[in-house]
Amino acid sequence: MIVGLNDGRQELIIGVPNEVWGLSPDTGKLLWYAETRLSGNVAPSPVTQDGIVYLMGRYPKQQPVAIRAGGNGDVTKSHILWSTRNGSYIPSPVLCDGNLYWVDDAGFANCIEAMTGKSIYRERLPRAADAKSGKPFYASVVLVKDRIVGGGFELPTFVLILGFQRQQGNV
Repeated sequence: MIVGLNDGRQELIIGVPNEVWGLSPDTGKLLWYAETRLSGNVAPSPVTQDGIVYLMGRYPKQQPVAIRAGGNGDVTKSHILWSTRNGSYIPSPVLCDGNLYWVDDAGFANCIEAMTGKSIYRERLPRAADAKSGKPFYASVVLVKDRIVGGGFELPTFVLILGFQRQQGNV
């Protein structure tokens, strides 16, 4: 993920186990890093807005994190804005109207405030009638105007209106 900073510079952001790195996209040189509790799989793509990077991971620990991009060296204490629970193992979030939205691999629709990490919404979506046990959802949702659209292995196609007033069915 390339992040544009207020001073016109850009940084390449990469999440790795236990850290987030800010690199020069021109040279690959490490500019800064922040220690996190994302201790394993950091598969979801980061999202960014206004110089803040939102990164998730869920295995073995779930700990979404918001980090202000920029800086030099270890920015753990100065640039981490918040970290919270209930992240995403594989699916990436979308950012809209100041909120992060995603459906996690267990089939829960989630919404948190991007500035604070405060949970606004978490609800299990209904599974398909012939669903097996396991993880029903690995696809990232997409934002279409004021709706979030998704589907999964054992979830019917669904549409969530921002604020998560659910409508289900074929899209």
